[in-house]
Amino acid sequence: MRRTAPARTFLLCATLLGVAAVPSTAEAQPARQQRSLNDAKADARTAADRGQAHFDAGSYEEAAAAFLRADRSFHAPTLVLMVARSYAKLGRLCEARAQYQRILAEQLEEYAPREFLDARAAADRELDALLPSIPTVQFSAPGVPASQVQLFIDGEPASLDVPLLRDPGHHTVIATAKGHDAANLVITLEEGKSSKIELDLPPSTSPLARDRGASSPEDTASAPAPRRFLVPTTLLLTAGGLSLGAGLVTGILAVTNADALQDSCPGGKCYDDTATRFNTTQMLATASTVTFIAGGALAAAGAGLLVWDLRRASTSSTPKDTAVLVGPAWLGVRGKF
Repeated sequence: MRRTAPARTFLLCATLLGVAAVPSTAEAQPARQQRSLNDAKADARTAADRGQAHFDAGSYEEAAAAFLRADRSFHAPTLVLMVARSYAKLGRLCEARAQYQRILAEQLEEYAPREFLDARAAADRELDALLPSIPTVQFSAPGVPASQVQLFIDGEPASLDVPLLRDPGHHTVIATAKGHDAANLVITLEEGKSSKIELDLPPSTSPLARDRGASSPEDTASAPAPRRFLVPTTLLLTAGGLSLGAGLVTGILAVTNADALQDSCPGGKCYDDTATRFNTTQMLATASTVTFIAGGALAAAGAGLLVWDLRRASTSSTPKDTAVLVGPAWLGVRGKF
């Protein structure tokens, strides 16, 4: 049955209305992103308000944490500026300096909000005022090469003979050097002051510390090289010796059985009851041959590795007159060690 024109028109309008009622993926995704962005801004605003309240109340530790949380939700130079100011109030001048520098390193577009541009200008001014107040300290170790000194300030590695920026207050300093007693001290740095400190690292009187000290070229040359292949050499020689011994034993058993077979076969004529002994004799002879070959190969490998290791280790203190001695079922090395 054919549909009339009004019916076709009604179906077309219903289809268009249905398509319009379902949002496309391209339209829904920006909407979700906008909602997520709005939520991030709202979280940042709430944390920033809390941070400002802490800052006004003089609770600078809580203020810094709140402003950092706000900046993680939605970054803004104005929030970083308040983090820097909170650190400065706490006397954490090096961390304040890092936050100011973070603002100045950020590239702002010309059309950025006026508040962002003002925050950048304020960071520039406040950093210039902050730098002279950060204490500097420089360490030296007279009589000890700087390359041999390990310096730690509050557990962190530091450099010798260069000015170091550190916060005002107390700091734990540890310095070590081979062959010298360690220096352990607590220093106090004052705001705006520069300090130079000489570390006392006297030669150690402890035999253990002297042994840990730097060796002279003569000592290094005379020290024997480590025996690196002692374990594999021992295993090879042991396995070779056991195999040679097993080959000797099975060989003796094979010869004994062969003699018994000759006695059991007068005139070269054997009976059925000697078949088992004949098979056993063949098996023992084969086993003896195989174990002798395997034992010889293992012993030769172990002996070669041992001689090579001894020659390598004898470059400084061990004579080179070593010799390998091989017997029917034993192996040895003769020399001075």
